[in-house]
Amino acid sequence: MDKLKDPRVIVFSVLVIIVIFGVLNNRQATVPQAPVATSTEVQPEVQPEKQKPVELSGTGKTATQEFSLTDGLKRISMTHDGTSNFIVELLDTEGNSVDGSFVNEIGKFDGSTALKVSEGTYLLKIEADGNWTVTIK
Repeated sequence: MDKLKDPRVIVFSVLVIIVIFGVLNNRQATVPQAPVATSTEVQPEVQPEKQKPVELSGTGKTATQEFSLTDGLKRISMTHDGTSNFIVELLDTEGNSVDGSFVNEIGKFDGSTALKVSEGTYLLKIEADGNWTVTIK
């Protein structure tokens, strides 16, 4: 019984009791939680609307009917079978030139150019003395 009165044993016993109570008080009951259902909705990638080709043809000098273009780079292919001036110019609906003339040649022509446009409505002003075609893609 003398060992129980030894101050070291008493201090050690108190420390053990404190540690045991501390561990027991810090233990929390853990209940496994069911996984939470989450939705990862996949949004379809938005593709820019593909430009439908604009195909125009005629004979001689004219202003074409209006047509719509989507935003972006366009390839303008043109032909002319006449012997005089062949001039093609893109206009907005107010009649303003968008980027000057695509072509200004004398005689037969078969060629193309590229132009970056904003989405909108346009028309072509064409000077020709023969048959012509214009395709915009």
